[in-house]
Amino acid sequence: MPLAFNPHPGHPVIDMKAVEAVIKMFDPAFNVRPIAIRRRRANPWFKRNAGFRHALDILRKADGPLTTREIATRMLQDTGLSKPSIKQVRNLTGAVNRSLARNVGKLVAGEGYPIRWTLSPECAAANSP
Repeated sequence: MPLAFNPHPGHPVIDMKAVEAVIKMFDPAFNVRPIAIRRRRANPWFKRNAGFRHALDILRKADGPLTTREIATRMLQDTGLSKPSIKQVRNLTGAVNRSLARNVGKLVAGEGYPIRWTLSPECAAANSP
């Protein structure tokens, strides 16, 4: 299979074979076995993109701006964890913060330190009854 055509872009096995081929071009004796493919662990509470949508729902229901930690705690409580551990809150806080930061100006607005998140005016107007 030629390296230029990749029917599954981003697939770890195919990407690793491409890396192996390039390394072998420069050093045919190099042992590529120790190079491991790193896999991401799936979020145990939310499927892909569902976490961000859930965070938006929390912001829609909120009376005022919320910090990322407050959003993550409410999300975990909505999934059934009445008292989430510090590690669970910290892990979800990082994921929520990255999702919100990617959408600043589009769907959410953040200000202050720690950042307090609200829906952007355009998003809030579209969601008002």
